[in-house]
Amino acid sequence: MYCGKKLARCFDGLTFCIDGKEIAVVNEYLHLGHITSVQLDDKGDILAKRKSLCGKINNVLCYLGSCDPLVKLKLLRHYCCDFYGSVIWNLSHNSIEDICVAWRKGLRRILALPYNTHSRLISKVCDYLPVREELICRCASFIMKCLNSCNSVVHSVSRNGMV
Repeated sequence: MYCGKKLARCFDGLTFCIDGKEIAVVNEYLHLGHITSVQLDDKGDILAKRKSLCGKINNVLCYLGSCDPLVKLKLLRHYCCDFYGSVIWNLSHNSIEDICVAWRKGLRRILALPYNTHSRLISKVCDYLPVREELICRCASFIMKCLNSCNSVVHSVSRNGMV
């Protein structure tokens, strides 16, 4: 039974134990770097990755601000934009736009562009895909790898949605 936001109420008075130790009921849990929530909503994970992106961009600018802009762009792409776990996000989630905005602002800062530089020009200037398109490509690549997997379980689940 799915209880949505009221999961804790569904388990009022119930305790779950493993080896005599009580298991706490929580609304969110960090597992393998991905925040899983009771609502099956990606918002917490997406916002955590946005926060990480902003922090990493600030680190690049703080410690390597005098480097060549091309070096800073490479760092942005490979160090700042890892987005681990993004292949399982709902890419139509409203919070995806928050990451896109943070990425564009970071690019403007790294390239010393005016804050009002049009967002369509930013990705063209640095010759990178915009973040939304990059996330879509990563997701499509993940799906294709699952569909072409030699593992029968992975192949079956990716093809049919069930084992």
